[in-house]
Amino acid sequence: MYLDDNGTGRVVVDAADLPQRQAGDAIAGNTLAFGAVNDYQDYPGFIRGIARGNYNENNLNGFVVEICRKINLQRLSEYRFADNLIDQN
Repeated sequence: MYLDDNGTGRVVVDAADLPQRQAGDAIAGNTLAFGAVNDYQDYPGFIRGIARGNYNENNLNGFVVEICRKINLQRLSEYRFADNLIDQN
């Protein structure tokens, strides 16, 4: 599970469980350039290795938005929507 409180009461992200990044994820612009499919799982190393010309506030924010979007899509796939109600599958 991407987000788990691990008994701490705080939700944390387990980077190893993040989805793979695809080259198409970086095409939209305002994000960090695609490096490899493990860009999300190894985000600390990936961000440190970004070329200076690609590293700026907008691109870093866009990269975070990418990750959050994928997490939300995965979490929503666990739910069923019917008659304006949401329940777990």
